[in-house]
Amino acid sequence: MALKSIASYKAKLAFAEGGINLLTDTLKVILMRSGFSFDPDKHGEKKNVINTFPESAASMTIQVSDNSINYTGGGFDTAGFVVGNKIKFQGSSSFTGTYTIAAITSTKITVSEDITGSDEAASMQVKTVEELTGGYGYTQDAKTLTNKAVALAAITITGVGNISFAASSKTITYTVGGIIITALKPGDSITISGTSGNNGAKTVASITDTTITVNETLTDESNTSGTITGPKIAQMTCDNADWTAVGGTIGPMPCALIYDDTSVNKTIIGEFHFGSEQSAVDGVTFTVAGIKVRIS
Repeated sequence: MALKSIASYKAKLAFAEGGINLLTDTLKVILMRSGFSFDPDKHGEKKNVINTFPESAASMTIQVSDNSINYTGGGFDTAGFVVGNKIKFQGSSSFTGTYTIAAITSTKITVSEDITGSDEAASMQVKTVEELTGGYGYTQDAKTLTNKAVALAAITITGVGNISFAASSKTITYTVGGIIITALKPGDSITISGTSGNNGAKTVASITDTTITVNETLTDESNTSGTITGPKIAQMTCDNADWTAVGGTIGPMPCALIYDDTSVNKTIIGEFHFGSEQSAVDGVTFTVAGIKVRIS
C-alpha cells in the first residue's frame, strides 16, 4: 500500500505561530469514509469533517423546492461546515439519506441532490458523515497516537536504480515518488552522493512529487543509484495506529487524518492517503505504520 501525505494549510500556520506542540499535545488519527477527498485549504479544523450543529436539536425546515435545510437561528456559515461535506439531517423522519453541501449561508444549507417529497419541519441537527462509520472494531474519534518522540533528522532520499539526472532541464527524477512529503522545499541545499557524475552540493529550485529541479548543472544519468541528503528538520515519530476488524469489515477508506485534540481549534495536521481504498476483513488488523510529522 502506497502512503502519501499532505499537510493542511491551517496546520502550517499553527506550526509557524507555535499553536501546536507535537510532543505534549494529544494527537488523534481517524479513518475517513469511502470517497472522501482531503482539501488542505477547506479541511483545517476537526469541525470541518466532524460536526453536529446545533449542539441540541432545534426547529428546522427541509424545503423541497430548493433542496435546502433552513434554520432561523442561523450559524451554519460559522459552524465549520464546508462545501462538499457529506451530511445527514438528524431528526428528520422523511429525509434520512446522505446529502452533499453545495452552498452555505447563515440560515440555509443547500445540497446538490434533488430532494423529493413534501417539506418537513421538525426538531433536527445537521451532522457530517465524513469519518468512517464506527463498528466492527473501528471506534470513531478514539485512536490516540502514543510514544511520540521529536528529534532532528536529515531529509534523505535514497534510490537504487530509480534516480535519473537530466542535464538539459537540471532535473532529478525519483520514480518512487514521495518527494513532496519529505518537507524538501525550494531554496534548500542538498548534497548528492553515490552517483557517477552528479555528486556534490546543489540548490533546490522547485519540486514535484517525483522531481527536483536544481539551479546548478547536472550530468545525464539514467536509472542510477544515489542518495540525496537535505537539511535537518524536526520530526515527530510515534507508535503505529492499529484497528482489528471484529465480526465484519472495517472500510473501505481512502485515507486517515491526524488532528491536534489539544489545540484550541483542534487543528487538522494533515492526511495520510493510502493510494487506493483499503479495507480490513474480519480478523485482520489494519495498520497505519511509520507515522512521521515533519516541521520545515
